[in-house]
Amino acid sequence: MLRASIILPAYNNISTIERLCESLRKQSMSSSEFEIIAVDGGSTDGTLQFLESLNFESSFTLIKQEKNLGIGSARNCGIIAAKSEILLFIDCDMEVEEDWVENHTVPIEEGRWDGAVGNVRHETKERTKFVRYLDRAGRGAKGYMKEKQLGHSHFQYWNCSIRKELLTQVGGFDEKINQWGGEELELMVRVENHGKVNLRYNPDAKSIHHQDRTLEKTCDLLENFGAKVVPYLVEKHPFLENEFKTRYLDNPLSRKVLMISLLNPIFFRMAKTVYKFMPGALAFPAIKYILGYSVFRGYISHLNLRMK
Repeated sequence: MLRASIILPAYNNISTIERLCESLRKQSMSSSEFEIIAVDGGSTDGTLQFLESLNFESSFTLIKQEKNLGIGSARNCGIIAAKSEILLFIDCDMEVEEDWVENHTVPIEEGRWDGAVGNVRHETKERTKFVRYLDRAGRGAKGYMKEKQLGHSHFQYWNCSIRKELLTQVGGFDEKINQWGGEELELMVRVENHGKVNLRYNPDAKSIHHQDRTLEKTCDLLENFGAKVVPYLVEKHPFLENEFKTRYLDNPLSRKVLMISLLNPIFFRMAKTVYKFMPGALAFPAIKYILGYSVFRGYISHLNLRMK
């Protein structure tokens, strides 16, 4: 019996995808009990050719998209193709432990919850303060115990499991969000609005994230997210203005106050300069400020364009 469908959205992941696939070969769950569905979004670096050459003992399906339509589109293709009612999502720059499929699948089978985000640890060439910030115990889903409901803002699909019917009932990912970030949050808002759902953090479903993205690159992505995705999210789900604090920026008076205080560019440049020399206890709040400022900076650029 097929117990789980694993969905891999792939795009130019040749440097990491082989490691993920090898870890999926070593799963404690019988290979006959899960399937693997890879969706390639028009890779140009050899990822597609690697996927075409794979020979899994598990059932394996490769879906080819002619071009990169965004990770939401790739995941939707996987959802449609999945034969199991339990879906597992993992990104192609991950590596999972041998009991990863088992630990994600069993709690849903037993009715303990409807979906869960797994445990992600970062492994990079250099253990920078930014990487240590990403891995700290109370950040994101890691700040939740198993018994506590996980909200939409922390349900990330780079390592997660969820009932298929929850996603099909709401129409899957919004493919209009084809920039980096936001597609998971938007989907889970609709899942929550559809009805009662039990979502948890599952520390036993462990994975390693292999990506050397710097703080500077992350800031660029977040700035683009603030400029192009946040306005769409707030327009579609107005209550999100409270989460993103955009109502303070939409108001000219409060925006002016913020721009000379918390969102002062001088403070941002200062934080980016000095956080490297701070001890962890001080560096982590500085990094959090830098990341948050990048989102606001992007949203302000959106406002400036709108006012022209």
